[in-house]
Amino acid sequence: MGNQFHPDFYIQNMSSIDPARLKARGIRLAVIDMDNTLIPSCEMVVPAQAHRFIDALRKEGIMPVVVSNNVSRITRSRCEQLQIACYPFSLKPLPRGFRKVLRRYHCSPQETAVIGDQILTDIFGGNHMGMLTILVDPLSEKDHIFGRMNRMMAGILQHLDHHIPQRGEYYGKL
Repeated sequence: MGNQFHPDFYIQNMSSIDPARLKARGIRLAVIDMDNTLIPSCEMVVPAQAHRFIDALRKEGIMPVVVSNNVSRITRSRCEQLQIACYPFSLKPLPRGFRKVLRRYHCSPQETAVIGDQILTDIFGGNHMGMLTILVDPLSEKDHIFGRMNRMMAGILQHLDHHIPQRGEYYGKL
């Protein structure tokens, strides 16, 4: 059970990711979650650290895109600030949104990294597709109702399967 819910890397936040290391692994596409990964949930203004991270990915030749379960108006506004493509209402962990992005950017799952704060949507979805998965801690304790429900269910899974990392049990270096 744990393999599909176990990220390849678990790091504190996206600022701990060195895009040069992703590039060295053959990553050409970074599929990034929006809420509590790039931007604290319920915030509309993109913080400077998110701009720096997106710029660093681009500098290494890695295409950043947002794949979010959030509604399009909110997601599009945030992505416009970052000047990146967005795929809102993607219904993660279902493969539909992931496949759409892979087709659009002509990348294979092996050339793609998924970065997110949710085990049940980002990590499970990315693992199911065969992508490199990177779990980060949420930027805020605030969450939308679906985010809270996902965290509650992930907590149950973590209790049942001790191979799924607990918060703060970081591993891997990127």
